[in-house]
Amino acid sequence: MIAALIFDMDGVIFNSEDIIAKAGVEFFKKRNIVVDKKEFTPFIGTGEFNYLNGVAENYNFKIATKDKLELYKIYKKIAKEELSIYKGIIEIINKSKKQNVKIALATSADMSKVEINFGIVNYDYKIFDIITTGTEIKNKKPHPEIFQITCSNLNIKPENSIVIEDSPMGICAAKKAGCKCFAITNTFDTHYLTDADAIYSNYDLLMKEIFKQTKNER
Repeated sequence: MIAALIFDMDGVIFNSEDIIAKAGVEFFKKRNIVVDKKEFTPFIGTGEFNYLNGVAENYNFKIATKDKLELYKIYKKIAKEELSIYKGIIEIINKSKKQNVKIALATSADMSKVEINFGIVNYDYKIFDIITTGTEIKNKKPHPEIFQITCSNLNIKPENSIVIEDSPMGICAAKKAGCKCFAITNTFDTHYLTDADAIYSNYDLLMKEIFKQTKNER
């Protein structure tokens, strides 16, 4: 039975993937390195250090751990103007709570980014039963550790969860962990998401399928 929903954050709850890419471009611009937003695409979902470092390696530039703090500072400035919650997410969260389906947030980002995102839109992240961030794991996506830890903390078996993801890295991590994974096409086109159990273009369709499964399996 489906006992829990596990949400990725960036690109699933928030329209933040393009914002962090803009922040990355500005980060490198300050170092006289011109990059394109598309250069960050292969590193979506892997955490901000890997996100920066993956691009930096192409320019023989060294990234320090502290550089994440600067990236988040730039990100916050842009996010204050552009960040929003995807339509339909709050409805899924609220319906899950009403039906006693556990909900968790599992993000490769640091807790500081969680606080930035939820603070800007004035939505309490404490609504989640469990939050797992990148600072709590050694191995970032596509390694399954983040979902293994989340399921353990929820006290459920991975096969009794549905992970909602927007990236190939996240889907790979969820499937390796043994979770069911539904993908949303907020960030990547369908042909990049084919390893997911199902792919949806909007949250209305995704919500119908989620709660059809929870109803059928209870």
